Amino acid sequence: MGSSAVIDLTGHVSLFAAGRREADVYKWIVSQQAGKDLGEAAVRQWVTEHWWGFLRHQWLEHIQGKCSWHEFKPEQFGLLRRRQFKAQNLLQPILDRLKRRQENLDIIQWALTENLNIDDVCEILEAFDVNEVRINPEFALSNILSNKN
Repeated sequence: MGSSAVIDLTGHVSLFAAGRREADVYKWIVSQQAGKDLGEAAVRQWVTEHWWGFLRHQWLEHIQGKCSWHEFKPEQFGLLRRRQFKAQNLLQPILDRLKRRQENLDIIQWALTENLNIDDVCEILEAFDVNEVRINPEFALSNILSNKN
């Protein structure tokens, strides 16, 4: 977690404040390229183009125990450090696919193609519960816009 992270009283980092900082950096870069301030339109563009990847990256940090993000379930924090899976060898390949923003169905199709034990794959996917951590980009945008520093 960087020194500019916004930490609340519980020690969690604000996903929306971090998103706002990322969007501001993006706005500055694209404004410099355009030769003028693109304003909130650039922030909206960042949310449209980069929100899902940003969200997935922060969620992976959360389950790995690297950074506790306020908007994610506290019981998911550090899940990978605490939980042992039957097929521990599948953990890294699944994480790699999640990092590439693959979804549950992509991973299940990969497992079927590779003749892997689907129950072992589903055990990991159910524990991760990736569908539970989706924050709608429009909701994110309204929070990011209201969270100016």
